[in-house]
Amino acid sequence: MAKWLVMAMVAVVFAGWAFPGAVPAAEGAGAVTVKVVGLRGASGRVIVALFGADDGFPSRFEKALTKVTVEIRDGRALARFDNVPPGRYAACAVHDENGNGRLDTNFIGIPREGVGVSNNVRSRIGPPGFDDAAFTHGAGPTTLEIRLRYL
Repeated sequence: MAKWLVMAMVAVVFAGWAFPGAVPAAEGAGAVTVKVVGLRGASGRVIVALFGADDGFPSRFEKALTKVTVEIRDGRALARFDNVPPGRYAACAVHDENGNGRLDTNFIGIPREGVGVSNNVRSRIGPPGFDDAAFTHGAGPTTLEIRLRYL
């Protein structure tokens, strides 16, 4: 009987390592889904980053909590961040039309590719701030829609 119990415990631990989605997330953590719309074409991919603070928002993806690159399907892109604890976040999306993995800008820093942030904030000069784009993610799932702008 003890040998069976040990084997069962090993199986549970292995399942958690091999299939992380099979083990429940920390209590209160939920998914954040970002729908990106307003793409001007189907070429390239969309990069979506999730920030937990203003440091680096919106253009320094290396400072984001996490980022994903997703395919464009039916004129939109869908990014999902699993196991996000409740809190205050902001998201940014870039249509990486040429697939080089970064936002292309002109010589004065104006984006040449589509960009957008959560709450679809627009700013007159410079990129939008974290506080304007921030949303509250609770214990359950959160769904956002970001409409890209081409400047």
